[in-house]
Amino acid sequence: MGNKVIVFGAGKIGRGFIGHLCSKSNRDIVFVDKDEGLISALKKSKTYQIHILNAKKDIVEINPQHCYAINDPSWLDVFATAEVCFTAVFGNNLEDLAASIAKGIVHRMEQGNDGSMNIITCENLSHAAAVLKQHVANKMHNDASRQYLEAKVGFVEGIMLKTCLSDPDHPVNVMVQDFNELPCDLDGFKGKIPDITGLKPLPEFRNQLVRKIYTYNCINAVMTYMGAAKGYSYLSEAAADPEIYQMAATAGGEASKALLAEFGFDPAEQQAWVQSALDKFADPAIPDPILRNAADPVRKLRNDDRLIGPANLALKHHVVPRAIIAGVLAALQYEDEEISMKTTRALHGVGWMLQQYCNLDTNDLLFQMIVLESQRK
Repeated sequence: MGNKVIVFGAGKIGRGFIGHLCSKSNRDIVFVDKDEGLISALKKSKTYQIHILNAKKDIVEINPQHCYAINDPSWLDVFATAEVCFTAVFGNNLEDLAASIAKGIVHRMEQGNDGSMNIITCENLSHAAAVLKQHVANKMHNDASRQYLEAKVGFVEGIMLKTCLSDPDHPVNVMVQDFNELPCDLDGFKGKIPDITGLKPLPEFRNQLVRKIYTYNCINAVMTYMGAAKGYSYLSEAAADPEIYQMAATAGGEASKALLAEFGFDPAEQQAWVQSALDKFADPAIPDPILRNAADPVRKLRNDDRLIGPANLALKHHVVPRAIIAGVLAALQYEDEEISMKTTRALHGVGWMLQQYCNLDTNDLLFQMIVLESQRK
């Protein structure tokens, strides 16, 4: 197999996280993106810098071997020989990407490559690998390609824990958290697991994914939406507010009790997850905008996501999720240029929003607790 790694998505995660891991692994990086302007800028610069947000302020130079627009068929020959590829395109773009990946898989089969390939998803979306696999399978139009897909292509979900931010001084450079680990689904691989620095295959990955969303994302959401309500601009500013920090830490504790009861995680390991999240969000060296973290509140209020999910799990195990509910109420009054939850709340009420956005029934205990708490505010 070749040394090339193909990365679908040359955005901040693709360049700042995946590109960095592949560079540390001495792999040749090939970026593919639908943004022709970005691809043109990367081709023109030929290199880009990763500015690591640590005490030493390390800078890493990355030199991609090739950068292709998705409509340029040249990347198909790279795909035909690559051992591994990554996706970092945002979850709502996976269906569109699937059509291109399906073409790549068919081309790989026609070129006679009988080796396994693994596609690792780095999306902020639950079940991203399964979603992508289903969309790709839907594009396979004969038995031979479907059989090849099932036998030779692994779809592996990764857990994104690293913050990557745009560099305001240079459009292709990236500022990143000093973190180089990608937990992923051990059972999703086909054939040999690729030797990529930081790749951490884990068993029982579904449980680990729930832990990530119900711990890391829950703490983030409480801190983000409470911070937005108080007018803070950056996550670290919100974390520096004692009331917000304590509420986020308490929410992490509520979620942890539920997760320990549900999955039997090691308590010390779970506490390390909570503390790691708190430490990251409180780090003033990471200028992470609240606006970025708060985006798309309707999705984040779904019943399987970072607030309603752990709150329901807490109630299942007789834990009262007061701090998580405070985060829900803060999210229900969030306002930005895209959406005014506060206006919707004034027009329709909290109960309507809980039914529409969170899929909660009026008879649900969590529904009743949130409504009651909202009336106290």
